[in-house]
Amino acid sequence: GFCFGHMLRLKNPNEISNEYTTWKANYIHPDNFDKVMIEDSATQTTLLITLMQRENIYEIIIATDAGREGENIAREIIDYAFTGKNRNFRLKRFWTSDVLSERVILQTMETLYDANVFDGLYDAAKGRERSDWLIGFNATRAFTSLYSKGSGTLSIGRVQTPVLSLIVEREDEILHFKEREFYNVVATSSSVEAKALLKDMQGDRFAFNEKIIATNLIEKCKPNLFLVSELSTKIKNSYPAKLFSIPTLQQSANKTFGYSPDLTLKIAQSLYEKRFITYPR
Repeated sequence: GFCFGHMLRLKNPNEISNEYTTWKANYIHPDNFDKVMIEDSATQTTLLITLMQRENIYEIIIATDAGREGENIAREIIDYAFTGKNRNFRLKRFWTSDVLSERVILQTMETLYDANVFDGLYDAAKGRERSDWLIGFNATRAFTSLYSKGSGTLSIGRVQTPVLSLIVEREDEILHFKEREFYNVVATSSSVEAKALLKDMQGDRFAFNEKIIATNLIEKCKPNLFLVSELSTKIKNSYPAKLFSIPTLQQSANKTFGYSPDLTLKIAQSLYEKRFITYPR
């Protein structure tokens, strides 16, 4: 058995062609998204490939994390090892998110999937990986060459840049926030409370920003008698909250305990390894 993360990476632009050695604002789109070994794990990668390529191998079982990136880690190394070579083995998929007790492992081994069931998941992972590459390299090289003026790399990413933009916009809203009074017009009885509803549904649909408008509405309502013509009650079912994913767990732990995302991830990993929790997805 092997426990590993990504062992391969897509080639960098300068590894594809010498013309990409100099950073320019030009569009780089490789004909093939070829991969190379990550140097830090090359020894382990080479050993794994050697074991998989033995002639007496009749079946390989993928048992990486039950998710898109787990699928990618295993399938990319198999594709890399057998590019241009015949595959004389069955490819199976071990798939569970439960704590890996002996019972769960034995039960899951009895219900292995054919790996091709998860081809779509592997395609999704490749799409994510390639879009990261295309946006990251093209945008970073373009912005750096056009606007850096020698101050360093201007790093642009498919995820990091939009997230950073949201943070900056929100911080700007907080810094320039101005308090203002608002007014509600409310009619009450012994059992019912009703708020006046604005025609303009933007923002708080019950809040009058100008006192004179709220006051005029009250004056118009004073001579009138209101009648509750219909009152209906409904029973609503409240279902249990969905299980945590890593991002929602990190958000909740930060809000409740003030934990950083990295600390929450380390705690979750430790609890998972001790078999106290299943892996949050």
